[in-house]
Amino acid sequence: MNPEIKEEWLAALRSGEYEQGQCQLRTEDNAFCCLGVLSDIMTKKNPDIRWIRDKSVWKILDDTGCSGEILTDRIASAAGLAHLDPRLHGTKLSSMNDSGYTFEHIANVIEEHL
Repeated sequence: MNPEIKEEWLAALRSGEYEQGQCQLRTEDNAFCCLGVLSDIMTKKNPDIRWIRDKSVWKILDDTGCSGEILTDRIASAAGLAHLDPRLHGTKLSSMNDSGYTFEHIANVIEEHL
């Protein structure tokens, strides 16, 4: 994983700045899953990656597509996650998030395994 982005992601997850949500990258009331926090970081670093609101759902739009539940290919690639097993950075992390693990616990897993 890109070390700079990893440090930013860990800091953001541990900052208390983000309210934790489930089942979407970003909920209607601006709560984020752990992958949504990474997506938000990437929107701040890249003006051509942005949040769009599709009805009541926030989604990420970039040149590789649009997604509301998983990382876009562009974000996964920029973060250095594209070559890793997607079960770790995708399914496992989002499942942990949606099962009630805190951002702190998820940050510890990211720190140790990515």
